[in-house]
Amino acid sequence: MKKIIIMLAFMATIMTTAGLASAGGYNQGDITVTPQVGFYGLLNNHTNSLLTYGLDLGYFVVDGLELGLRGQGVYLSTQYSNPLGGSNSNYNFSGGGGEGYVRWHFYQFDNNAGTIFAEVGAGALWFSDTNDSTRLYNGGQFSGIAGLGLKYALGKNVNVSLSANYRHIGNFDSSGIDGLGGSFGLQFTF
Repeated sequence: MKKIIIMLAFMATIMTTAGLASAGGYNQGDITVTPQVGFYGLLNNHTNSLLTYGLDLGYFVVDGLELGLRGQGVYLSTQYSNPLGGSNSNYNFSGGGGEGYVRWHFYQFDNNAGTIFAEVGAGALWFSDTNDSTRLYNGGQFSGIAGLGLKYALGKNVNVSLSANYRHIGNFDSSGIDGLGGSFGLQFTF
């Protein structure tokens, strides 16, 4: 996990220095609303996949720098081995929660065609096991995200948003969940 965080930080540093001269694209005071979905392949032995869906609400505090809140629903698929029976058991968790995020649009394409951005965020997710109420992920869990993305203009105030992300859920031990994936959204700017 530390290697992934170091790699993302290194990539963000390289892209940041390349884009400093052309940072911008969004103006101070702009408000964004972005419905989005995401999918993550999980890196832990006991987890399979994570699906997210929700809504981002953002506000540009200065040109190119967005602060926001994300409300989201989640669906987590896990698999555990039964040492006595030799079979695997699937457990599915559904839930929701929220995150705060900072998104910096550090590179703007010509003619405001789009931007490249870096994002970090943190919050909490609550899960409920759909099979058994005594499983590992029930209750509140820390949620964190870091990634790089692309916004591409479809019209004056409408953008498509694509991002590649690293996501962590839970404790920073063997019970935590780490995943790589991305999200797709349609952003409206006011």
